[in-house]
Order: sequence, then structure tokens, then C-alpha cells
Amino acid sequence: LDDFGTGYSSLTYLKRLPAHTIKVDQSFVREMLTDTDNLVIVQGVLGLARAFQRNVIAEGVETADHGRLLLQLECDQAQGYGIARPMPCDRFVPWMREWQADPAWMPYRTMRWRASDYPMLVAEVEHRCWIAALLGAAREGQPLAGEYTSDEASCRFGAWYLAHGRSAYGHLPEYAAAAAPHRELHAIADRFGSLWREGA
Repeated sequence: LDDFGTGYSSLTYLKRLPAHTIKVDQSFVREMLTDTDNLVIVQGVLGLARAFQRNVIAEGVETADHGRLLLQLECDQAQGYGIARPMPCDRFVPWMREWQADPAWMPYRTMRWRASDYPMLVAEVEHRCWIAALLGAAREGQPLAGEYTSDEASCRFGAWYLAHGRSAYGHLPEYAAAAAPHRELHAIADRFGSLWREGA
């Protein structure tokens, strides 16, 4: 099933069509690094595919980061310019013999996440997007849309950190070490909003 998730895609297809592989549409995959809704859609399609015992290929892998995130989501089949550009048939076999996976992907090839930890992965993308938006707003002298507050539980990471994260990982030193940077991130956001409101 190609371009799954767009157009006339239907869950009925998973029940009735003799398709063994679902291809996640590239529009979701390409934007999952900058849009948490698209990341959640990709995660959801992967979950459906596992539930229906189907293979999955993710389209639109443009960068090493796309590949890393897909491996973290337990999707290990993909296509896109981040792997190779279209090529004539006679070049394919030599390319296949020489191709090497991006070294950044290696630690994630055998790592398996718990479903309860996926919110942490979504939070990572959310934080990266938010930091990029903050830097852009500062450069442009514009207000920051959807600014964080000083409440550390107001973002996805904070909600995960204070609930599941605490119960599952509170005993680890890495858990405690994440508190200060996360608190500082919210303090910076809060200060940015205050300065903007004061015209400074």
C-alpha cells in the first residue's frame, strides 16, 4: 500500500487487501523532525502495521536524522535521498555492494524502546523545534508563538519526566542530571517572553 495515510487510505485496506507492506507517505516522514504531529502519525502507522503484522517502508528519508529517528521508532526499512538518489539499473548493483549505513545509525539498529518511552522521543523533537523557533524569534525580533512558561510540566518532556520518567528512571543519575537543563530551558523561555512584553 503506497502513500499510506493520505488520500483514500483506509484501515479497511489493512483488513481486506492482500498487501504485505505499507509505505508510510513521505509527507509525514519528511516533516517528522520539525512537526510532532507528523512524528506521532508515523509512530501510529508503525504501530498499526505491527498490529496487522505488515512490513513497513518509510518514504522521504532525506537526512541521517530521519533515519535515526525511524530506527528509534523500530522502522528499519526506508527510502529517500538520505540513502540514495534514483539511479539507472546498471549502477544499482555496484551501489548496493558499496553502500554503508550512516555511522550515526549504528547504535539504534538493535535498540528497542518501550512504548511508554515514546513520549520522550516526541518531546525531544518538540524541544529541538522550540529552540529553533526561539532562536529565530530572537534573530527576527518577533514574539515567540506558543512560548513555554516557567512551569516545567507544561511541555511533553516535563509531563513524561515527572510521571513515567520518574517511576521508571528516577533511580538513575542521568534522570537527576536532566532536571537542571530542563528547568533552565523553561526559565530562558519565560525570560524571553517577559523581555518581549516589556519591549526590551
